[in-house]
Amino acid sequence: MGEFFEKRFGKGLVKKIVEPLLSGIYAGDIYKMSLRATFPQFETAISKAGNLMEGLKTPSDVKLNTTGTKHTVGAFRTLKGGLQTLIEALVAELPVEQLHTDKRVIQVIKKPGAYQLLFADGTVETADAVIIAATHDVLRAILDEETTAPFQDQPLTTLATVSFAYDEKAALPQGTGYLVARTANYASTACTWVQEKWPHMVPEGKMLLRGFVGKSGDTWLETATDEQIIQKVLADYQEMMGLTAQPLFAEVSRMEHAMPQYTIGHLEKLAKLEANLAANYPGIYYTGMSLTGVGIPDCIANAQTASHEVVRYLQGELL
Repeated sequence: MGEFFEKRFGKGLVKKIVEPLLSGIYAGDIYKMSLRATFPQFETAISKAGNLMEGLKTPSDVKLNTTGTKHTVGAFRTLKGGLQTLIEALVAELPVEQLHTDKRVIQVIKKPGAYQLLFADGTVETADAVIIAATHDVLRAILDEETTAPFQDQPLTTLATVSFAYDEKAALPQGTGYLVARTANYASTACTWVQEKWPHMVPEGKMLLRGFVGKSGDTWLETATDEQIIQKVLADYQEMMGLTAQPLFAEVSRMEHAMPQYTIGHLEKLAKLEANLAANYPGIYYTGMSLTGVGIPDCIANAQTASHEVVRYLQGELL
């Protein structure tokens, strides 16, 4: 992706504008990311109009969105009750007797006409078909090395968000937040002013800032304490925004090895992985953010595809 944009706009614009806008979504290195796996619409624009700028001007199906993924519509969308309500709604639809929480699958064992799921607590469940919805490191851990070899070296980045609540609104620049260039000497990679994006989530007169930390190649986050992360982000806020007020509270949410990196060759690796699964584990389907998009709409679309394939498999349409 980096070379694609540098060839057309120069290295300076790529590092200061393009990289934080596009690769920041994936917490990745723009010079290692696959354009076709992340933002294929740019290549489509060139194929339709001959050059990028003209292609983006044409009122066609070449549309950009805020996440770069295929299924997102519009900007700054969330659920009124918070994203937790999505999980709560899913749980409410599942039969209680079939829902197992706090149980980790450590191995999937192929048996004649079925699969056995071995849990860390020693219990075993038998299934006719399986959907694995997880990042690819989990897939590698529970299936054999030969099948998962295409994703053997696929990196995952550790991330964290830091939320700061303030008793009153500070004089922030106009907008809804900012992004930080990868080359800048800051711990945080972005900041969202929640009261500006989603006013219903913040009490009147209060302020909530959400900072984002972590990018590919960073390792300090994996060993840092919550307090160290908080102090680093507060130092960023003071330098970049002149914000010196002390927050009412701060909360760190960690996502260890959570963000898949769509590096060059990602789509080819994905095709090989899917072929291996079909050959070695018929009836096992893989979905999640390691496939074709890290956004929630992409994960939902991938999950719907997997569920439809499971139904077809159980009905004998897929062998």
